[in-house]
Amino acid sequence: LKFDDAKDYNYRPATIPIYAATGGSGIEIFRRNIDYNLNGTLNYNKTIAKDHNFSILGGVEYRATNNTVLSAAAQNFASPLLTLLSSASTFTSSTSTYTGFKIFSLLGNLRYDYKGKYLFSGNLRYDGSSRFGANQKFGLFGGASAAWRITEESFMKQVNWLSDLKLRASYGVTGVQPIGDFQSLNQYQPVSAAAGYNGVGTLRQTALGNTDLSWERSAQIDLGLDFGFLKNRIYGSFDVYQKNNSQLILNVNLPVSSGFTTIAQNVGKVEAQGYDFEINTVNVDKKDFKWVTNFNVAYTRNKVTELYNGLQFINTTRNYQVGQPLNTLFYIKYAGVNAADGRPMYYDVNNNITYNPTNNDRQNIGDTNPSFFGGFGNTFAFKGISLDVLFQSQYGNSAFLQTAQVLEASGAYTDNQVISQFNNRWTKPGQITDTPRPYNGTNETGVYDPTNLTSRYLQVASYIRLKQVTLNYKLPASITTKLRLPSVNIYAQGLNLTTFTNFRDQDPETTGNTLNSYPNPRTFTGGIVLDF
Repeated sequence: LKFDDAKDYNYRPATIPIYAATGGSGIEIFRRNIDYNLNGTLNYNKTIAKDHNFSILGGVEYRATNNTVLSAAAQNFASPLLTLLSSASTFTSSTSTYTGFKIFSLLGNLRYDYKGKYLFSGNLRYDGSSRFGANQKFGLFGGASAAWRITEESFMKQVNWLSDLKLRASYGVTGVQPIGDFQSLNQYQPVSAAAGYNGVGTLRQTALGNTDLSWERSAQIDLGLDFGFLKNRIYGSFDVYQKNNSQLILNVNLPVSSGFTTIAQNVGKVEAQGYDFEINTVNVDKKDFKWVTNFNVAYTRNKVTELYNGLQFINTTRNYQVGQPLNTLFYIKYAGVNAADGRPMYYDVNNNITYNPTNNDRQNIGDTNPSFFGGFGNTFAFKGISLDVLFQSQYGNSAFLQTAQVLEASGAYTDNQVISQFNNRWTKPGQITDTPRPYNGTNETGVYDPTNLTSRYLQVASYIRLKQVTLNYKLPASITTKLRLPSVNIYAQGLNLTTFTNFRDQDPETTGNTLNSYPNPRTFTGGIVLDF
């Protein structure tokens, strides 16, 4: 059980000039979050004739969340010394919200191995979630995997340089839930008496429910190889996979005559392929000194294979386009600045120059999915001292420079601009630059708003980052024994120490809607860990 209560109170007295006209203002917000988790399992193990090993597991899981928010706001406080909302004479707003969901699962797993050489595992899950329609709350999912440890075969006994070689294969189907708690239900909002029917407060339906809304299904097949050489001085793994997601939960357009714009339904398909490679090396292993290196890289690509009713493209908070990856950037393509007059130019859908493109001119200008991502780490240990150094990286994904919408707005706003807008702006005919002439206002007449998201603010967000450095010292047993402690560790750690990138926004690791958000901070911590 997890229980959180939070209370926020913000009071601005009338003694602050900007709030004098309202007599001061206050707002109080109370949040309560309750998360129930219950799980239990039973496990049975059996060995037959020393070589056949069986394991059976059964279990049950239950989770329920309840999140409520109460808030009220008021103005015109009788005195700055009286700060409770009840001291105000004018209440301006009040809200009360609730969200939550429940999920119940039955699960089972069967494992078998013969001499640790041939391995098999199968599992089943029966999941039910309140987020789905009344007719489709439950789904049955499962999978199976098998492995063959080749190095345990008799014909491999003489291959001394090969310490481990295991082939793996698996196939499984899992269920995916939507993010929203009430997509399957009819949704309503209150209407005040002033705006209601015949001067009476009422309810207005805002969303159409779907009693048949069901689980998204994700089917995946994996093939893998584990390997080890020279008594596992070199070891690692290689995996390839194919994933097919079907019954995607998408908002399907409805005819205007229905009174609603969309309804959530199970339509659409996405497929993905990829591979993962990891290798570890024990470079030095002496009595007092050890050096271990880890390297991993992953590649994945996906694409939408089907939508609904023959549609090829849906533009929502996530872009879906048949034949393209999820979350492609489908926007206007920037063509630079007209050298004659300094106006920003764009490409229409036929790649002709235009000054005022429309939504129909949007094109696929980038992909937010990285082509590769991975890590490179080293651990050095000398007696009681250890040093861990980790680099992480990603390559090939595009992201918007969303702060540039404001800071590189070509004079469209009154906010401070970066110096490049002054130094690089167009000032005379014949000048070649990517920064349009400054304009005092949102945008020039007949010219597309230069602050809109276009390829002008798009950049590749590849990077290599020194993610973590940790130095640890473990006191020797001769000292901890005197202190009557099992162990004492003294450590210092640095995170996000330096980044190598051409990305000009706050943080290439944190992309998406980053306007007014904080990048990953550079932090330094230290401490002492005592075991009792």
